[in-house]
Amino acid sequence: MDWGQFLGVKEGKGGATRGVIGNYEVFKLYIRVAPADLKIPGPMPNTPQVFSLTIVNGEVLVQCKRIISAYDHLPILFGQPIEDGLGYQTKSIAEDSIPIQTAAGTLFNISINSNRRAVSDRALYDPNVINPADVNAPVPAAKIPVKTNHLNQTRISDHYYPIPFDSTGTAKALQDGMHMVSFGKELSGLNAPQQGQFQKGNKSVVEWRDTMGNSDARLRLPALTLEHQVFAPLKEILKFNIFQYGSDVIVVSQKSGKNIDVVISEMRQQVLTFRLADGYTPKSRLAGTEALMSIMQTIGNSPILQQTYGIMLPSIVAHLAQLMGVRGLEEYLPEQPQ
Repeated sequence: MDWGQFLGVKEGKGGATRGVIGNYEVFKLYIRVAPADLKIPGPMPNTPQVFSLTIVNGEVLVQCKRIISAYDHLPILFGQPIEDGLGYQTKSIAEDSIPIQTAAGTLFNISINSNRRAVSDRALYDPNVINPADVNAPVPAAKIPVKTNHLNQTRISDHYYPIPFDSTGTAKALQDGMHMVSFGKELSGLNAPQQGQFQKGNKSVVEWRDTMGNSDARLRLPALTLEHQVFAPLKEILKFNIFQYGSDVIVVSQKSGKNIDVVISEMRQQVLTFRLADGYTPKSRLAGTEALMSIMQTIGNSPILQQTYGIMLPSIVAHLAQLMGVRGLEEYLPEQPQ
């Protein structure tokens, strides 16, 4: 796309812009360079530093600002979830599906064109006897008038000859296209249940959960790769930015609704943690909730276990609720005396 034409830039001699009509292109660039190489004055000129450049119309530098951060690297993250590690440029799932979809579309078009040929075949006709507009009429039941001469004793078949159509080789085009589509699903690792479709089978609920849990391994690998390539350093960047650039504010707690005084100097003495779920791991792999519920029933039916583990039942219930996705259950616990 010609962004210069879109923004109304007029180019002069040597490709330099002479003027902009009402619009400006602002480009922000992060670089890591030694200031001495670009003759930028400042401390430690021979040490690589991170700078933020703001450029207008690709030629006017309006700001050059040094980025002083605790992590000391470019604030740009790249995620390659399906990186093969072979040193090549790995294609994405969409790029891998392009040739499959192109081949399937070609086969479907072959089948459609073959059916169209079978319904409306090619033919040879005499335009002096048959009107071309009548032959090519879009009406499926059109009446075609033929101007014949009774003196030469010719038949209508002498003025119109259909070319026989042979559909050999195109009969399986639609079936081959469906096979190509199914092959694309296998290539991407997605089946009908993962796409929200019902699939018949004789599996029980436990067997179905185990099967779907095993199929999630292919989707879990890109999730783990993105976690370590993007989200883990992103959380570190956010944490350091809060410690370095944060200010003392008053926020409202989402859990209790009370005002909380946030003091950055005190927060720097603590350890910030992040909670992130990938969405692909089944609950049975994180914790056996069904086993915990069976244990609670066993404790309730055994007097000996009630004497031993009875005082731990509230904690077990809170832990089980947390594993099943219930948050904030600790709010209902009685407050401990100071």
